[in-house]
Amino acid sequence: MRFVLSPGRTPSACGWPGGSHQVAELRRGYPSRPDHPKRRGRGGPRRPSTSGPPDPGAGPGPEPRPVGRIRRFHGEVALSDPRRPIPELTKIVDEVIDRLAQQTDVRLRVTLQVEAEHVASGFTDDTVRTISENAKTLRFRDFGWEKE
Repeated sequence: MRFVLSPGRTPSACGWPGGSHQVAELRRGYPSRPDHPKRRGRGGPRRPSTSGPPDPGAGPGPEPRPVGRIRRFHGEVALSDPRRPIPELTKIVDEVIDRLAQQTDVRLRVTLQVEAEHVASGFTDDTVRTISENAKTLRFRDFGWEKE
C-alpha cells in the first residue's frame, strides 16, 4: 500500500496514470466479472464432476464450487490533508492494515511515499540538511532532492 502526500500535484504528474490526488483508490487485483480469464483456475472454470451416480437425496444438481479465492490486495490512497496526516493514517491503519494483519498467513508490506515541492523560491539549505538527516535516521530506503 502506498500513501502519497503530494499537495498540488496529480498522480499523473507524478508518473501514475490518471485521476486526481484527492481521490482514494483501493483496487482488488482481479476483475469483478466471475467469467473473466484471470478469475479462472489453471484449467479454466471448475465443472461439477459427472463420475458416479447422483445422490438421490440431492437437489437438481451439485452447487458449483467457487472458482478461486482472492489472494492479493493492493491499494493506493492520497491523503486529503497532507499537512495533518495522522487522523487519516489512523483510520487507514484501523480499517485496512489492521484487518489484513489479523489474518493468518499474510505477508503484509506497507510503504509511505512523500513528495514535496516548494512552489516559490525553493527549500533552504537548513531544511534540506535537516530533512536529509531525518530521512537517514528514519531509514528511508530512497530519497533525494531535485533542482528546477
